[in-house]
Amino acid sequence: MSSSNSANNTPSAFDAEDDKPLWKYVTRLEKSGAKGGNYTFQCNFCRVTRKGSYTRVKAHLMQIKNQGIEVCPKVTSKDKADFERVIAEAELKLKNSRLKKVPLPPPSSSASLGLCFNEPEEIYLIHLMMLECLRLQICHLMNLRWRLCCLQMMEVQTKKKVVMLMMMKTCKKLDLLEVLKGLLLFFFFFFFFFFVSYLMFL
Repeated sequence: MSSSNSANNTPSAFDAEDDKPLWKYVTRLEKSGAKGGNYTFQCNFCRVTRKGSYTRVKAHLMQIKNQGIEVCPKVTSKDKADFERVIAEAELKLKNSRLKKVPLPPPSSSASLGLCFNEPEEIYLIHLMMLECLRLQICHLMNLRWRLCCLQMMEVQTKKKVVMLMMMKTCKKLDLLEVLKGLLLFFFFFFFFFFVSYLMFL
């Protein structure tokens, strides 16, 4: 079964959380214990049933060793690139949902809440702190977008390598056919001249 078909086998009883997108590549059968995030799950690639949390699911699918679970032998490099892209998209989506504008309260409401800004410098410092927080969030979003673009470029390069390999195999087959044709022509002419020489000496 191909990886694309396997990835579509998402269980209906559970939904993949926004911050844990790799849950959709396994089938969660039942919850292990009343508390915690451990489940009995079946990998959609190797079809082996295991127990563990999302951390072990990620280690199993991403083939991260020494995480208390065996890596999946059926996952390919293209599948791992898809996992990286899905994780980056989930992080970007989660960050966008958390990015909200925080307006400053009006002077009347600040007084009612017990906030007292006697000096203009205090208000200026608060503005600076808010702008710095906004700048850090924007930088993080830009880094996530850059990672996503790099993963998409890697995926395109992988597809190009596959096409090149197919073309090289086709060329090798054509070269082998040309060699066989040359050998057949050589033996044909050799036996032809041998036969003609034999008739001349008779």
